[in-house]
Amino acid sequence: MKIIGLAGSPRKGGNSELLLDALLAGAQSRGAEVEKFTLNRLRIQGCQACYACTKTGRCKQRDDMDQLLPALLTADVWVFATPVYWWGPSAQLKLAIDRMFPLCHPPLLDRVQGKQAVLLTASEDKPSAAAPHLRGMMP
Repeated sequence: MKIIGLAGSPRKGGNSELLLDALLAGAQSRGAEVEKFTLNRLRIQGCQACYACTKTGRCKQRDDMDQLLPALLTADVWVFATPVYWWGPSAQLKLAIDRMFPLCHPPLLDRVQGKQAVLLTASEDKPSAAAPHLRGMMP
């Protein structure tokens, strides 16, 4: 099993990243292949809504999503780790999610079928207040 972790916090070693590191270490100790992407260190541009990716499966922009999308396609499980900012994910994670748009359309849609996703979050608010809004925004 291959697990990809996306660390969405802008703070290195923040609470959500600590949760992600613990999850990935536990999975690796049980034989999973793990890979972590710290989104704040990547250069990812915003989606331009040009829809080119829906035809080719590839975004017209050349940036670090060129590393992230293939890794997501080869993973069995995606782990999204983010603090809750204004009842949603961090800007870093939201940017990456927006750029996952090609995964929602042929020719890549069939390669996403059956994948599992995990959401790890840390927030100042009580989970019952913050998490429902965040869950609703996640893929």
